[in-house]
Amino acid sequence: MSNKYDNRGWSVNRKVIFLDLDGVLCDFDRQFKTHAISKDITLSSKNVSNLPAEWWESMPWTPWGKELYQYAYTRCYTCILTSHASEESAIGKIRWIKREIGNSDYMLASPKWAAGSPNSLLIDDTHKKISRFVMAGGRGHLFISSDINRCYECIDTFIKYP
Repeated sequence: MSNKYDNRGWSVNRKVIFLDLDGVLCDFDRQFKTHAISKDITLSSKNVSNLPAEWWESMPWTPWGKELYQYAYTRCYTCILTSHASEESAIGKIRWIKREIGNSDYMLASPKWAAGSPNSLLIDDTHKKISRFVMAGGRGHLFISSDINRCYECIDTFIKYP
């Protein structure tokens, strides 16, 4: 089988691991609890879209985030795939990625399913996003923090098998 290449010179058969930011690499819940603007704020898209860039930029890593990123990055082409609720969240997330990871490739995409392909794996903590990604042709792993080893097994299986 010969390799075909896209317009960037990448093999079209190249495998890609997409890692979600909020809840997988960044501790969104801890950030929200620690830096709630007022007691009236609840976790809803409406409220999240009003948060400033600095709030998103200052999110802490999850306890497993750095290790998970390194695990994926050292085994396969890895890209951060995150959605954004507003221009402020996009700015803050890009700053976070550049400061914490450096030259990592990233995509700000709503919807995430648009990146789905047979050679792609999305690791995300939202069932709906995983389902749509899989329906678009990609593979998905619903991230559950209490079972990080299962996530590593999923990565290894994705890399090992076509």
